[in-house]
Amino acid sequence: MYLIIVFLFFQFSYLYANTDSVAVVNNLSVENNIETAITTTTLSLTLSANADNVLPLSVSEKVEINYAVEKIDFDTNTINTIIIKWFGKENMEFFYNVYKKKEGDPDFYKINENPLSVTFYVDADVNTGTIYYYKVETIDSLGNTFLSKEYSVRSTDLYLPSPPFGFKVYQDVECSVLKWNSSSKGTFEITGYIIYRGEDAESMTKIAEVKPTELKFNDEEVIPAKKYYYKVTAVDERRNESNPTEILSCVPFPMQRTCLILMPTAYRNDIFNNWGLNIDLSYTYYIGGIFGEHNLFPYGNDSDSFLKVGASILSGDVKLSGFNDENQIPSIAFGYVYTILMQDKFGSSQTTGVQASFTGKEKESMKMMGGFYSVISKKVFFDMNLHTGYILGEQINFIPYLSKYLTLEDNIVAHGYFIGFSRKIFSRMGLRTEIIVPAENKINQSLLMPVQYLINTYIDRFINFNISYFHFNGGYVWLGYINFKFTIFPNPYK
Repeated sequence: MYLIIVFLFFQFSYLYANTDSVAVVNNLSVENNIETAITTTTLSLTLSANADNVLPLSVSEKVEINYAVEKIDFDTNTINTIIIKWFGKENMEFFYNVYKKKEGDPDFYKINENPLSVTFYVDADVNTGTIYYYKVETIDSLGNTFLSKEYSVRSTDLYLPSPPFGFKVYQDVECSVLKWNSSSKGTFEITGYIIYRGEDAESMTKIAEVKPTELKFNDEEVIPAKKYYYKVTAVDERRNESNPTEILSCVPFPMQRTCLILMPTAYRNDIFNNWGLNIDLSYTYYIGGIFGEHNLFPYGNDSDSFLKVGASILSGDVKLSGFNDENQIPSIAFGYVYTILMQDKFGSSQTTGVQASFTGKEKESMKMMGGFYSVISKKVFFDMNLHTGYILGEQINFIPYLSKYLTLEDNIVAHGYFIGFSRKIFSRMGLRTEIIVPAENKINQSLLMPVQYLINTYIDRFINFNISYFHFNGGYVWLGYINFKFTIFPNPYK
Protein backbone atom coordinates (compact mmCIF):
# COMPACT_ATOMS: atom_id res chain seq x y z
CA MET A 1 0.00 0.00 0.00
CA TYR A 2 2.83 2.29 0.88
CA LEU A 3 4.53 1.58 -2.38
CA ILE A 4 1.41 2.46 -4.41
CA ILE A 5 1.01 5.82 -2.69
CA VAL A 6 4.66 6.68 -3.33
CA PHE A 7 4.30 5.78 -7.13
CA LEU A 8 1.23 7.95 -7.57
CA PHE A 9 2.94 10.86 -5.85
CA PHE A 10 5.94 10.80 -8.09
CA GLN A 11 3.78 10.35 -11.20
CA PHE A 12 1.64 13.32 -10.37
CA SER A 13 4.70 15.48 -9.63
CA TYR A 14 6.21 14.55 -13.04
CA LEU A 15 3.07 15.45 -14.95
CA TYR A 16 2.77 18.83 -13.21
CA ALA A 17 6.35 19.70 -13.91
CA ASN A 18 6.02 19.13 -17.73
CA THR A 19 2.67 20.76 -18.34
CA ASP A 20 4.14 23.80 -20.20
CA SER A 21 6.13 21.75 -22.69
CA VAL A 22 3.19 19.56 -23.53
CA ALA A 23 1.05 22.64 -24.22
CA VAL A 24 3.68 24.08 -26.60
CA VAL A 25 4.05 20.89 -28.59
CA ASN A 26 0.35 20.54 -29.10
CA ASN A 27 -0.34 24.27 -29.61
CA LEU A 28 -2.49 24.22 -26.47
CA SER A 29 -2.74 27.05 -23.95
CA VAL A 30 -2.11 26.57 -20.26
CA GLU A 31 -5.76 27.06 -19.62
CA ASN A 32 -6.66 23.88 -21.55
CA ASN A 33 -8.61 21.32 -19.74
CA ILE A 34 -6.31 19.25 -17.59
CA GLU A 35 -8.07 16.06 -18.56
CA THR A 36 -7.34 16.68 -22.24
CA ALA A 37 -3.70 17.37 -21.46
CA ILE A 38 -3.37 14.21 -19.43
CA THR A 39 -4.92 12.13 -22.18
CA THR A 40 -2.68 13.65 -24.85
CA THR A 41 0.45 13.19 -22.81
CA THR A 42 -0.44 9.61 -22.01
CA LEU A 43 -0.99 8.86 -25.75
CA SER A 44 2.35 10.42 -26.66
CA LEU A 45 4.17 8.35 -24.07
CA THR A 46 2.42 5.23 -25.19
CA LEU A 47 3.35 5.84 -28.88
CA SER A 48 6.93 6.58 -27.83
CA ALA A 49 7.12 3.41 -25.87
CA ASN A 50 5.81 1.35 -28.74
CA ALA A 51 7.47 3.21 -31.65
CA ASP A 52 9.00 0.08 -33.07
CA ASN A 53 5.62 -1.60 -33.52
CA VAL A 54 3.66 1.27 -35.23
CA LEU A 55 3.22 1.58 -39.17
CA PRO A 56 3.93 4.98 -40.77
CA LEU A 57 1.01 7.31 -41.44
CA SER A 58 -0.35 7.21 -45.12
CA VAL A 59 -0.08 10.50 -47.08
CA SER A 60 -2.78 11.28 -49.87
CA GLU A 61 -1.30 12.99 -53.10
CA LYS A 62 -3.50 14.08 -56.12
CA VAL A 63 -2.05 12.98 -59.56
CA GLU A 64 -3.10 14.92 -62.87
CA ILE A 65 -3.95 12.58 -65.90
CA ASN A 66 -4.26 14.12 -69.48
CA TYR A 67 -5.40 12.11 -72.52
CA ALA A 68 -5.45 15.07 -74.88
CA VAL A 69 -4.25 14.45 -78.47
CA GLU A 70 -0.63 15.59 -78.70
CA LYS A 71 -0.27 15.90 -82.51
CA ILE A 72 -2.58 16.40 -85.51
CA ASP A 73 -1.61 15.73 -89.13
CA PHE A 74 -3.38 16.97 -92.27
CA ASP A 75 -3.82 15.61 -95.79
CA THR A 76 -4.63 18.38 -98.33
CA ASN A 77 -4.00 16.50 -101.57
CA THR A 78 -7.68 16.71 -102.52
CA ILE A 79 -9.33 19.92 -103.67
CA ASN A 80 -12.02 21.25 -101.28
CA THR A 81 -11.22 18.53 -98.73
CA ILE A 82 -8.97 18.29 -95.65
CA ILE A 83 -8.35 14.95 -93.91
CA ILE A 84 -7.52 15.39 -90.19
CA LYS A 85 -5.47 12.57 -88.56
CA TRP A 86 -4.30 12.03 -84.96
CA PHE A 87 -3.06 9.24 -82.65
CA GLY A 88 -4.87 7.89 -79.58
CA LYS A 89 -3.44 6.11 -76.51
CA GLU A 90 -2.61 2.47 -77.11
CA ASN A 91 -4.76 -0.21 -75.51
CA MET A 92 -7.36 2.34 -74.47
CA GLU A 93 -10.73 3.18 -75.98
CA PHE A 94 -11.65 6.81 -76.53
CA PHE A 95 -14.17 8.84 -78.47
CA TYR A 96 -13.37 12.09 -80.25
CA ASN A 97 -14.91 15.35 -81.39
CA VAL A 98 -13.36 17.69 -83.95
CA TYR A 99 -13.62 21.47 -83.67
CA LYS A 100 -12.87 23.94 -86.44
CA LYS A 101 -12.78 27.59 -87.33
CA LYS A 102 -11.71 29.56 -90.39
CA GLU A 103 -9.15 32.30 -90.30
CA GLY A 104 -10.91 35.45 -89.13
CA ASP A 105 -13.71 33.58 -87.30
CA PRO A 106 -13.93 34.24 -83.53
CA ASP A 107 -14.98 30.81 -82.21
CA PHE A 108 -14.48 27.10 -82.86
CA TYR A 109 -17.46 24.90 -83.61
CA LYS A 110 -17.90 21.14 -83.66
CA ILE A 111 -18.03 19.66 -87.20
CA ASN A 112 -18.83 15.98 -86.51
CA GLU A 113 -22.42 15.04 -85.69
CA ASN A 114 -21.66 12.04 -83.46
CA PRO A 115 -18.55 11.19 -81.40
CA LEU A 116 -15.89 9.45 -83.48
CA SER A 117 -14.41 6.06 -82.63
CA VAL A 118 -11.70 6.40 -85.30
CA THR A 119 -8.67 8.67 -85.30
CA PHE A 120 -9.37 10.63 -88.50
CA TYR A 121 -12.04 12.88 -89.98
CA VAL A 122 -12.72 13.98 -93.58
CA ASP A 123 -13.76 17.62 -93.74
CA ALA A 124 -15.38 18.23 -97.14
CA ASP A 125 -16.73 21.68 -96.27
CA VAL A 126 -13.57 23.46 -97.36
CA ASN A 127 -12.79 26.38 -99.65
CA THR A 128 -9.63 26.35 -101.69
CA GLY A 129 -6.62 28.40 -100.60
CA THR A 130 -8.03 29.07 -97.09
CA ILE A 131 -6.43 28.77 -93.62
CA TYR A 132 -8.35 26.65 -91.08
CA TYR A 133 -7.75 25.89 -87.37
CA TYR A 134 -8.63 22.55 -85.76
CA LYS A 135 -8.81 21.05 -82.23
CA VAL A 136 -9.56 17.46 -81.26
CA GLU A 137 -11.41 16.60 -78.06
CA THR A 138 -10.77 13.21 -76.39
CA ILE A 139 -13.52 11.55 -74.30
CA ASP A 140 -12.54 8.68 -71.94
CA SER A 141 -14.74 5.88 -70.66
CA LEU A 142 -15.81 7.93 -67.60
CA GLY A 143 -16.93 10.86 -69.74
CA ASN A 144 -13.96 13.04 -68.93
CA THR A 145 -12.92 15.34 -71.81
CA PHE A 146 -9.43 16.47 -72.82
CA LEU A 147 -8.96 19.15 -75.49
CA SER A 148 -5.87 19.39 -77.67
CA LYS A 149 -4.17 22.62 -78.59
CA GLU A 150 -5.12 24.19 -81.96
CA TYR A 151 -3.38 23.36 -85.23
CA SER A 152 -3.60 25.30 -88.47
CA VAL A 153 -3.55 24.20 -92.13
CA ARG A 154 -4.02 25.86 -95.53
CA SER A 155 -6.29 24.09 -98.04
CA THR A 156 -5.04 23.36 -101.54
CA ASP A 157 -5.24 26.07 -104.20
CA LEU A 158 -7.35 25.30 -107.29
CA TYR A 159 -6.18 26.13 -110.82
CA LEU A 160 -8.99 26.23 -113.36
CA PRO A 161 -8.62 25.20 -117.01
CA SER A 162 -8.00 28.04 -119.42
CA PRO A 163 -10.92 29.27 -121.57
CA PRO A 164 -11.12 27.59 -125.00
CA PHE A 165 -8.94 29.36 -127.56
CA GLY A 166 -10.03 30.71 -130.93
CA PHE A 167 -13.78 30.56 -130.38
CA LYS A 168 -15.80 31.25 -133.57
CA VAL A 169 -19.49 30.99 -134.56
CA TYR A 170 -20.63 30.50 -138.16
CA GLN A 171 -24.03 30.81 -139.82
CA ASP A 172 -25.50 27.79 -141.53
CA VAL A 173 -28.93 26.78 -142.81
CA GLU A 174 -31.17 26.43 -139.75
CA CYS A 175 -28.03 25.91 -137.69
CA SER A 176 -25.27 27.74 -135.81
CA VAL A 177 -21.83 26.13 -136.12
CA LEU A 178 -19.48 26.64 -133.13
CA LYS A 179 -15.75 25.92 -133.35
CA TRP A 180 -12.86 26.39 -130.90
CA ASN A 181 -9.36 25.14 -130.01
CA SER A 182 -8.34 23.04 -126.99
CA SER A 183 -8.03 24.55 -123.52
CA SER A 184 -4.98 24.19 -121.27
CA LYS A 185 -5.54 22.00 -118.19
CA GLY A 186 -5.48 23.40 -114.67
CA THR A 187 -5.20 21.32 -111.48
CA PHE A 188 -7.19 18.49 -113.05
CA GLU A 189 -7.59 16.99 -116.52
CA ILE A 190 -10.19 18.48 -118.87
CA THR A 191 -13.19 16.22 -119.41
CA GLY A 192 -15.30 18.29 -121.80
CA TYR A 193 -16.66 21.61 -122.98
CA ILE A 194 -19.98 23.23 -122.03
CA ILE A 195 -21.93 25.31 -124.56
CA TYR A 196 -24.15 28.17 -123.43
CA ARG A 197 -26.76 29.96 -125.55
CA GLY A 198 -29.12 32.87 -124.99
CA GLU A 199 -31.34 35.28 -126.85
CA ASP A 200 -29.44 38.10 -125.18
CA ALA A 201 -25.89 38.33 -123.88
CA GLU A 202 -26.96 38.75 -120.23
CA SER A 203 -29.12 35.63 -119.95
CA MET A 204 -27.51 32.44 -121.21
CA THR A 205 -28.21 28.81 -120.29
CA LYS A 206 -26.36 25.54 -120.78
CA ILE A 207 -27.56 23.70 -123.90
CA ALA A 208 -24.96 20.96 -124.37
CA GLU A 209 -21.72 19.37 -123.19
CA VAL A 210 -19.29 17.67 -125.56
CA LYS A 211 -16.26 15.41 -125.10
CA PRO A 212 -12.77 16.94 -124.77
CA THR A 213 -11.86 15.60 -128.21
CA GLU A 214 -14.81 17.39 -129.85
CA LEU A 215 -13.94 20.97 -130.74
CA LYS A 216 -17.10 21.68 -132.74
CA PHE A 217 -20.83 21.86 -132.03
CA ASN A 218 -23.77 22.29 -134.40
CA ASP A 219 -26.72 23.97 -132.72
CA GLU A 220 -29.77 22.91 -134.72
CA GLU A 221 -32.33 23.75 -132.02
CA VAL A 222 -32.71 27.30 -133.30
CA ILE A 223 -35.29 29.44 -135.04
CA PRO A 224 -33.90 30.63 -138.39
CA ALA A 225 -33.32 34.37 -138.88
CA LYS A 226 -33.25 34.93 -135.11
CA LYS A 227 -30.13 36.22 -133.35
CA TYR A 228 -28.51 34.03 -130.68
CA TYR A 229 -25.54 34.56 -128.34
CA TYR A 230 -23.00 31.85 -127.48
CA LYS A 231 -20.09 31.16 -125.13
CA VAL A 232 -18.09 28.04 -124.26
CA THR A 233 -16.29 26.89 -121.07
CA ALA A 234 -13.93 24.01 -120.34
CA VAL A 235 -14.77 21.66 -117.46
CA ASP A 236 -12.38 19.37 -115.55
CA GLU A 237 -12.87 15.99 -113.88
CA ARG A 238 -14.02 17.65 -110.64
CA ARG A 239 -16.65 19.68 -112.53
CA ASN A 240 -14.69 22.92 -112.13
CA GLU A 241 -15.41 25.25 -115.06
CA SER A 242 -13.02 27.64 -116.71
CA ASN A 243 -13.82 31.25 -117.37
CA PRO A 244 -15.99 31.55 -120.51
CA THR A 245 -14.90 32.56 -123.96
CA GLU A 246 -15.96 35.89 -125.34
CA ILE A 247 -19.67 36.07 -126.22
CA LEU A 248 -20.39 35.85 -129.96
CA SER A 249 -23.69 36.23 -131.80
CA CYS A 250 -25.09 34.39 -134.79
CA VAL A 251 -28.22 34.52 -136.98
CA PRO A 252 -28.89 31.08 -138.52
CA PHE A 253 -30.04 31.12 -142.14
CA PRO A 254 -33.54 29.84 -142.89
CA MET A 255 -33.86 26.95 -145.28
CA GLN A 256 -34.29 28.40 -148.74
CA ARG A 257 -37.89 29.46 -149.18
CA THR A 258 -37.46 31.81 -152.12
CA CYS A 259 -38.20 29.29 -154.84
CA LEU A 260 -39.74 25.87 -155.14
CA ILE A 261 -37.83 24.12 -157.92
CA LEU A 262 -38.30 26.20 -161.07
CA MET A 263 -41.17 28.37 -159.90
CA PRO A 264 -40.91 31.29 -157.43
CA THR A 265 -42.49 31.77 -154.01
CA ALA A 266 -43.60 34.98 -152.27
CA TYR A 267 -41.03 34.58 -149.48
CA ARG A 268 -37.71 36.06 -148.65
CA ASN A 269 -35.52 33.95 -146.43
CA ASP A 270 -36.22 36.15 -143.43
CA ILE A 271 -39.21 34.48 -141.79
CA PHE A 272 -39.87 37.47 -139.51
CA ASN A 273 -39.51 40.31 -141.97
CA ASN A 274 -40.83 39.33 -145.38
CA TRP A 275 -40.45 42.76 -146.94
CA GLY A 276 -37.60 43.07 -149.36
CA LEU A 277 -35.85 42.40 -152.63
CA ASN A 278 -33.87 39.31 -153.54
CA ILE A 279 -32.53 37.40 -156.53
CA ASP A 280 -32.87 33.65 -157.04
CA LEU A 281 -30.60 31.65 -159.31
CA SER A 282 -31.36 28.07 -160.18
CA TYR A 283 -29.84 25.45 -162.45
CA THR A 284 -31.80 22.37 -163.51
CA TYR A 285 -30.62 19.59 -165.78
CA TYR A 286 -33.16 17.06 -167.04
CA ILE A 287 -31.07 13.96 -167.63
CA GLY A 288 -33.61 11.74 -169.35
CA GLY A 289 -36.71 9.64 -169.17
CA ILE A 290 -36.67 6.74 -166.72
CA PHE A 291 -39.84 5.20 -168.09
CA GLY A 292 -42.68 6.39 -170.26
CA GLU A 293 -45.60 5.29 -172.43
CA HIS A 294 -47.43 6.96 -175.30
CA ASN A 295 -50.00 6.45 -178.04
CA LEU A 296 -49.09 9.08 -180.60
CA PHE A 297 -49.31 9.22 -184.34
CA PRO A 298 -47.21 8.15 -186.17
CA TYR A 299 -45.37 6.28 -183.35
CA GLY A 300 -48.29 4.13 -182.19
CA ASN A 301 -48.41 2.42 -178.83
CA ASP A 302 -44.94 2.24 -177.31
CA SER A 303 -43.05 2.37 -174.03
CA ASP A 304 -39.71 3.99 -173.46
CA SER A 305 -37.07 3.43 -170.79
CA PHE A 306 -33.88 5.41 -170.13
CA LEU A 307 -34.17 7.84 -172.97
CA LYS A 308 -31.87 10.82 -172.90
CA VAL A 309 -33.33 14.32 -172.62
CA GLY A 310 -30.25 16.45 -171.86
CA ALA A 311 -32.02 19.79 -171.27
CA SER A 312 -30.21 22.42 -169.16
CA ILE A 313 -32.33 25.22 -167.72
CA LEU A 314 -30.56 28.18 -166.11
CA SER A 315 -32.99 30.64 -164.50
CA GLY A 316 -32.71 33.86 -162.61
CA ASP A 317 -35.50 35.97 -161.17
CA VAL A 318 -35.71 39.23 -159.31
CA LYS A 319 -38.68 39.85 -157.05
CA LEU A 320 -40.07 42.18 -154.46
CA SER A 321 -41.98 40.41 -151.70
CA GLY A 322 -44.30 41.84 -149.09
CA PHE A 323 -46.38 41.05 -145.99
CA ASN A 324 -45.37 38.64 -143.32
CA ASP A 325 -46.43 35.04 -143.22
CA GLU A 326 -46.44 35.07 -139.42
CA ASN A 327 -49.70 37.02 -139.65
CA GLN A 328 -53.02 35.92 -141.15
CA ILE A 329 -52.39 37.85 -144.35
CA PRO A 330 -50.50 35.77 -146.96
CA SER A 331 -47.25 36.95 -148.45
CA ILE A 332 -47.28 38.25 -152.02
CA ALA A 333 -44.48 38.92 -154.50
CA PHE A 334 -43.99 40.34 -157.98
CA GLY A 335 -41.01 39.66 -160.20
CA TYR A 336 -39.45 38.86 -163.50
CA VAL A 337 -37.90 35.50 -164.43
CA TYR A 338 -35.49 34.92 -167.29
CA THR A 339 -34.49 31.44 -168.50
CA ILE A 340 -31.78 30.15 -170.79
CA LEU A 341 -32.44 26.66 -172.17
CA MET A 342 -29.60 24.65 -173.68
CA GLN A 343 -29.64 21.17 -175.15
CA ASP A 344 -26.89 18.61 -175.41
CA LYS A 345 -24.89 18.31 -178.63
CA PHE A 346 -25.23 14.55 -178.69
CA GLY A 347 -28.75 13.20 -179.00
CA SER A 348 -30.83 10.82 -180.99
CA SER A 349 -31.29 10.93 -184.71
CA GLN A 350 -34.74 12.36 -184.21
CA THR A 351 -35.09 16.07 -185.02
CA THR A 352 -38.29 16.60 -183.04
CA GLY A 353 -37.06 16.72 -179.48
CA VAL A 354 -34.54 18.24 -177.16
CA GLN A 355 -32.38 15.28 -178.12
CA ALA A 356 -31.88 16.82 -181.56
CA SER A 357 -28.39 17.97 -182.42
CA PHE A 358 -27.38 21.62 -182.73
CA THR A 359 -28.34 21.37 -186.41
CA GLY A 360 -31.88 20.36 -185.64
CA LYS A 361 -34.48 22.24 -187.62
CA GLU A 362 -37.61 22.18 -185.46
CA LYS A 363 -36.11 23.09 -182.07
CA GLU A 364 -33.28 25.44 -181.33
CA SER A 365 -30.24 24.21 -179.40
CA MET A 366 -30.38 27.35 -177.20
CA LYS A 367 -33.45 29.37 -176.36
CA MET A 368 -34.05 32.46 -174.17
CA MET A 369 -37.39 32.80 -172.42
CA GLY A 370 -38.73 35.30 -169.92
CA GLY A 371 -41.90 36.34 -168.16
CA PHE A 372 -43.43 38.45 -165.44
CA TYR A 373 -45.11 36.74 -162.53
CA SER A 374 -47.07 37.26 -159.35
CA VAL A 375 -47.29 34.71 -156.55
CA ILE A 376 -48.97 34.25 -153.18
CA SER A 377 -47.59 32.07 -150.35
CA LYS A 378 -49.22 31.06 -147.07
CA LYS A 379 -48.65 28.54 -144.33
CA VAL A 380 -51.84 26.49 -144.23
CA PHE A 381 -51.68 23.43 -141.93
CA PHE A 382 -49.21 20.85 -140.59
CA ASP A 383 -46.38 23.33 -141.26
CA MET A 384 -47.15 23.10 -144.97
CA ASN A 385 -46.74 26.16 -147.16
CA LEU A 386 -48.98 26.65 -150.18
CA HIS A 387 -47.78 28.67 -153.18
CA THR A 388 -49.75 29.64 -156.24
CA GLY A 389 -48.74 31.96 -159.05
CA TYR A 390 -49.36 33.21 -162.57
CA ILE A 391 -46.73 33.79 -165.27
CA LEU A 392 -47.22 36.08 -168.26
CA GLY A 393 -44.66 35.38 -170.96
CA GLU A 394 -42.72 32.57 -172.63
CA GLN A 395 -41.01 31.19 -169.52
CA ILE A 396 -43.09 28.00 -169.47
CA ASN A 397 -42.11 27.18 -173.07
CA PHE A 398 -39.28 24.95 -171.84
CA ILE A 399 -41.87 22.19 -171.30
CA PRO A 400 -42.06 20.94 -174.91
CA TYR A 401 -38.30 20.28 -174.79
CA LEU A 402 -38.81 17.49 -172.26
CA SER A 403 -40.12 14.98 -174.81
CA LYS A 404 -39.08 14.14 -178.34
CA TYR A 405 -42.70 13.51 -179.25
CA LEU A 406 -43.82 17.14 -178.86
CA THR A 407 -43.62 19.96 -181.39
CA LEU A 408 -43.25 23.63 -180.58
CA GLU A 409 -46.10 24.59 -182.92
CA ASP A 410 -48.69 22.76 -180.88
CA ASN A 411 -47.20 23.40 -177.42
CA ILE A 412 -46.00 26.99 -177.39
CA VAL A 413 -47.81 29.29 -174.91
CA ALA A 414 -47.73 32.90 -173.74
CA HIS A 415 -48.81 32.35 -170.13
CA GLY A 416 -49.57 29.68 -167.52
CA TYR A 417 -49.98 29.02 -163.82
CA PHE A 418 -48.43 26.88 -161.12
CA ILE A 419 -49.29 25.47 -157.69
CA GLY A 420 -46.65 24.39 -155.21
CA PHE A 421 -46.28 22.85 -151.76
CA SER A 422 -43.34 22.83 -149.37
CA ARG A 423 -42.94 21.27 -145.95
CA LYS A 424 -40.14 20.51 -143.53
CA ILE A 425 -40.05 16.75 -142.95
CA PHE A 426 -36.84 16.31 -140.93
CA SER A 427 -34.29 18.56 -139.31
CA ARG A 428 -32.80 20.76 -142.03
CA MET A 429 -34.57 18.74 -144.69
CA GLY A 430 -37.77 19.61 -146.53
CA LEU A 431 -39.91 18.36 -149.38
CA ARG A 432 -41.07 20.55 -152.27
CA THR A 433 -43.50 19.87 -155.05
CA GLU A 434 -44.71 22.06 -157.92
CA ILE A 435 -47.28 21.55 -160.67
CA ILE A 436 -46.74 23.71 -163.78
CA VAL A 437 -49.59 24.06 -166.25
CA PRO A 438 -49.20 25.78 -169.67
CA ALA A 439 -52.33 27.71 -170.64
CA GLU A 440 -54.25 28.02 -173.91
CA ASN A 441 -52.11 26.01 -176.25
CA LYS A 442 -53.59 23.50 -178.70
CA ILE A 443 -53.29 20.77 -176.10
CA ASN A 444 -54.46 22.47 -172.90
CA GLN A 445 -57.75 23.99 -173.84
CA SER A 446 -59.06 23.53 -170.28
CA LEU A 447 -57.22 25.06 -167.33
CA LEU A 448 -59.13 23.13 -164.69
CA MET A 449 -58.56 19.69 -166.19
CA PRO A 450 -55.29 20.11 -168.10
CA VAL A 451 -53.95 17.39 -170.35
CA GLN A 452 -50.42 18.73 -170.28
CA TYR A 453 -48.64 19.46 -166.99
CA LEU A 454 -45.29 18.95 -165.28
CA ILE A 455 -44.85 17.86 -161.64
CA ASN A 456 -41.40 18.45 -160.14
CA THR A 457 -40.34 17.10 -156.75
CA TYR A 458 -37.35 18.17 -154.70
CA ILE A 459 -35.81 17.06 -151.37
CA ASP A 460 -33.81 19.73 -149.58
CA ARG A 461 -30.27 19.03 -148.42
CA PHE A 462 -30.35 15.48 -149.71
CA ILE A 463 -28.89 14.14 -152.93
CA ASN A 464 -29.66 16.54 -155.77
CA PHE A 465 -31.14 13.84 -157.98
CA ASN A 466 -34.92 14.20 -158.15
CA ILE A 467 -37.90 12.83 -160.04
CA SER A 468 -40.41 14.62 -162.30
CA TYR A 469 -43.61 13.42 -163.84
CA PHE A 470 -44.50 14.92 -167.25
CA HIS A 471 -47.93 14.24 -168.70
CA PHE A 472 -48.78 15.22 -172.27
CA ASN A 473 -51.51 14.53 -174.80
CA GLY A 474 -51.26 10.82 -175.56
CA GLY A 475 -48.61 9.79 -173.04
CA TYR A 476 -46.41 10.42 -170.02
CA VAL A 477 -42.81 10.04 -168.93
CA TRP A 478 -40.96 9.86 -165.61
CA LEU A 479 -37.91 12.11 -165.71
CA GLY A 480 -34.73 12.20 -163.66
CA TYR A 481 -33.11 15.58 -163.05
CA ILE A 482 -30.72 17.47 -160.79
CA ASN A 483 -31.25 20.95 -159.34
CA PHE A 484 -29.15 23.59 -157.56
CA LYS A 485 -30.27 26.88 -155.98
CA PHE A 486 -28.56 30.06 -154.89
CA THR A 487 -30.15 33.18 -153.40
CA ILE A 488 -28.71 36.68 -153.20
CA PHE A 489 -29.95 39.19 -150.62
CA PRO A 490 -29.16 42.88 -150.93
CA ASN A 491 -29.28 43.04 -147.10
CA PRO A 492 -27.73 39.80 -145.79
CA TYR A 493 -28.00 38.54 -142.23
CA LYS A 494 -25.66 39.94 -139.64
